[in-house]
Amino acid sequence: MSEENVEIVRRSIDAFNRGDLETAISYLHPEGEVADDPRVPGGGITHRGNTEVERYFKSLSRYWESVRYAPERFVDRGDDVLVLTRMTTHTRRGGPEIERPLDLMVTLREGRIFRVRKFSRRKEALEAAGLSE
Repeated sequence: MSEENVEIVRRSIDAFNRGDLETAISYLHPEGEVADDPRVPGGGITHRGNTEVERYFKSLSRYWESVRYAPERFVDRGDDVLVLTRMTTHTRRGGPEIERPLDLMVTLREGRIFRVRKFSRRKEALEAAGLSE
């Protein structure tokens, strides 16, 4: 099942990157949640349920011209998938492209994404997965 979990996460990220929020959210468990890293501006909030997560994703366009995740590696941890990734954004106000690490710990339940936790520090993401650098 864990290879299948990696593929579910990969497909959801691909849909998000294409701007296809409907498909990206279709992989989310009805009781799923997305928790922002408290270190990022406006972070520390957990968005619960498909409606709230969709509202959150759509709200990103108020601040960002684009947001993309470039996965560097998927680490299969059974019901958890650690995604080591770089996030690239462009602000609506112009300025340079912003690229930084933003790793994801994704927990799956019943073949759907149940929880996404974001980490701006790779060490914390690895620890959450029970790994070390």
